[in-house]
Amino acid sequence: MTDIADRDPLLVYPDDREWHNVPGPSYQKLIDADRYEVPAHMRERSPGPDGMSFAIPRDRYLRQDVHDAEVDDLWMRVWQMACRVEQVARVGDSVLYEIAGRSFIVVRSDPDTIKCFPNTCLHRGRVLRECDGKIGRLRCPYHAFTWALDGSFVEAPAKWDYDQTAEELRLPEAWVGIWGGNVFINPDPDAEPLEDFLGDIGRHFQRCGYDDWSLQAHTAKASESNWKEAVEAFIEAHHVFATHPQAMLGTDPDNSQYDIWKNYARIILPMGKASAWLGQTPSQQRTMNGMMGSIRSKEYVKVPDGIQARHYFADLQRSRFRQAGLATDLSDAEMTDLLVYWIFPNIIILAGPRGMLIRFRPGNGPHTCVTDVMALSPMPPKEDAQAPACRWLDEDDTFTGQEDLPGYGLLDQDLSNLPTSHKGLRNLKRPLMLGKYQESVIAYFHTLIYDDWLAGRGM
Repeated sequence: MTDIADRDPLLVYPDDREWHNVPGPSYQKLIDADRYEVPAHMRERSPGPDGMSFAIPRDRYLRQDVHDAEVDDLWMRVWQMACRVEQVARVGDSVLYEIAGRSFIVVRSDPDTIKCFPNTCLHRGRVLRECDGKIGRLRCPYHAFTWALDGSFVEAPAKWDYDQTAEELRLPEAWVGIWGGNVFINPDPDAEPLEDFLGDIGRHFQRCGYDDWSLQAHTAKASESNWKEAVEAFIEAHHVFATHPQAMLGTDPDNSQYDIWKNYARIILPMGKASAWLGQTPSQQRTMNGMMGSIRSKEYVKVPDGIQARHYFADLQRSRFRQAGLATDLSDAEMTDLLVYWIFPNIIILAGPRGMLIRFRPGNGPHTCVTDVMALSPMPPKEDAQAPACRWLDEDDTFTGQEDLPGYGLLDQDLSNLPTSHKGLRNLKRPLMLGKYQESVIAYFHTLIYDDWLAGRGM
């Protein structure tokens, strides 16, 4: 495939009509009217590489051998977000990170160090930890083999019966890296540094980053679907027409912007502008309702007379930033539009003031996955405050049914497609077909997995 890293990252396209037939003004035309200067990274365009396939074999979502290959050649070799830094803020704080039947312990071993160990006793293989929590050491409940938080061997009741030295009994480690207040791990001892893997993504978050933000809520839900289907539901805006019809009054999915870099991509969904497909100009209040994804036109925010919904939403976000002591000079585009960043393979960041992370984890086979939703607050963590524990939703639970998660109706709509999409794949006798612009990030997603990470596997 064409190496995307060899292309000019600042390649500028004057209008999206050179890429696809947009029915209205492109996103770049929209932000020309911004009240504030739009930063350079919002003006950049970066198309996908040549030679991508837009026909996706359905077996990639259904076969156990494909899942097994992904575990061996992707998940056990790739950088992946395990938790937030504030979840392991104090010495002894530990979090279990579980993916595709594998389990890892992430622990703060000293004030300046976070470690990650496979969650396995070196004696007979029992898991060392079964839950998150504060610990002083790692002690196997089976035969009491014990390790310090830095992985060094401490003791075993019958150590006299074993020939292994303390160094041979040291716990193996996965690599640990930190970016954006997130703890990443990589089980591959030969992995490239996290900084090289992420590339230049940091420049997109210089004006609004999450290093010092705090975890407000962490919710997880399992579904009967493949993890790739879950990722794909969040890296295209084409689904808004049918999945989020109430949002059409406040956003224009036809004129979303898609940009692809080496290991990340960006989808920008313009807000405060009704879809050109509707053929109408709604009131500013109805536009705001659409921007908020309001179900049954519930008014979460009242728009004053004479004020554009787009501008009012941006100013509300500036007020929120001001209260948190953050910079308020971000443009309307940064404050208002839905900036979706995808980090390969499985992280979605709703950037700007929204501050939300969504993570997708495969289960033990191709037919199950877990969606984690982490909401961030611009306020820094309070001293000695405990980060909120992960709350698991049952199959029939909804985000809108949780009193402390107002306005999460869009997520319920997104997740409702996953089991039904997976069920329908079994009847599909031809490859999945992708749009060459609106679903270009999905095509690139598959290019990275199957042409790069699983190259030669014939999948």
